[in-house]
Amino acid sequence: MAIHKLWKQLILDVFRYFVALRAYPKWFSDRTKERFIDLYDIIEFAIFQENEYSTDLTVNEELSTIYYDCKSDPFIFEKKLQNLRKKGEKIGITTNDTVLCDRISHHLTGPFDIHSVKYEMNHKTMTLTDLLDEIKSAYHRYILEDNNPGLDIKRSAAPRAAAPHSVHNSARPAGDHKPKSTSTTKPSNGKGKKKKSERLYHVQHDTNDLDSLRPL
Repeated sequence: MAIHKLWKQLILDVFRYFVALRAYPKWFSDRTKERFIDLYDIIEFAIFQENEYSTDLTVNEELSTIYYDCKSDPFIFEKKLQNLRKKGEKIGITTNDTVLCDRISHHLTGPFDIHSVKYEMNHKTMTLTDLLDEIKSAYHRYILEDNNPGLDIKRSAAPRAAAPHSVHNSARPAGDHKPKSTSTTKPSNGKGKKKKSERLYHVQHDTNDLDSLRPL
């Protein structure tokens, strides 16, 4: 993207103000003596080189220290590792599968620790892909199911048929506990209201009888 002349002039003015001639590195000073090269072009080249150098260092550092933290999704970790290796190959940084496997297995803890032992026993035949597949399997078996108790692919494949009484009870709203009836035939709504009124009448009648027994 082309930079406006005013921006270029501003960058040049700021550079000249803050960077003295004696502070130029040798390669920078030699470039300023070349013909048909502006000071801004040298500054732009220096910035580009610094960005490329920082990127190379970052990729190299990441590949030298990367390992699985036993918390994040191993699928994301695998993709990150693949992208880092591709960027490393472009800038001449190669990584060995055995070195990566050793570092990853060394940092496996908790429910993943068994796969570290498994790798130590089969490190001659187990590849990086095999180890990552083991980690992904353990993640879905231990981490996802522990955080989501309802997520159980194996056991939920054949759902149980609900018992009739459980369906009947689940249809009732919460807190609605009706007394069980010993009769096999449910009373109609009218009879139910009648019994309720009769029970109320008897309670009132008993209360009046108690009032009549009080001494005057």
